[in-house]
Amino acid sequence: MKKDLNVFSLPLEYDESELTPMGNRFEIMGCLLVLTSPACAESYDVFLGSEPLGHLRLRYGNFKAFLGLDVVYEASPMGNGLFFREEREYHLNTAVCALLEAKKKLLT
Repeated sequence: MKKDLNVFSLPLEYDESELTPMGNRFEIMGCLLVLTSPACAESYDVFLGSEPLGHLRLRYGNFKAFLGLDVVYEASPMGNGLFFREEREYHLNTAVCALLEAKKKLLT
């Protein structure tokens, strides 16, 4: 189902079925990401195995990766409440890597 979204008054078209290979779930570096909101704010819950690992959220042009209450990655992508297609993969991969690194530090 195609949707048109306006981000900073620029048209952005995306197909919800193309957001992730499994609909609203996909895997990055062995972690399961579950899309909890597709826009305004685009957000994901991140699981390592069956355990919650963190939360990712892009809101008001600020993307953050949370491990508990701690921000372990922060960026300012072009999208305001959702990523532009060409930036989503980079930021999600970088955020998951930051979550895994932070978790590893906590365990050592």
